[in-house]
Amino acid sequence: KTEYIEWQQKLIISEKRKSFYFRILESWKSNSQQIIQLSQNMRTELYSLRTQDKANEDITKEKLIHTN
Repeated sequence: KTEYIEWQQKLIISEKRKSFYFRILESWKSNSQQIIQLSQNMRTELYSLRTQDKANEDITKEKLIHTN
């Protein structure tokens, strides 16, 4: 009977560990989705800034051409 109780306790501990690791895994999945979304947003922002810089550069060139 004591051997059964020991195995039962080990089983309970193992199940708790499994549950803990599963929660961590789910949490990381959720965080990874947020990080991916932030990364995509940042890429979009950087692309739009490059486009805006190009547009401003073209305007500056036009001004220089017209003033000469």
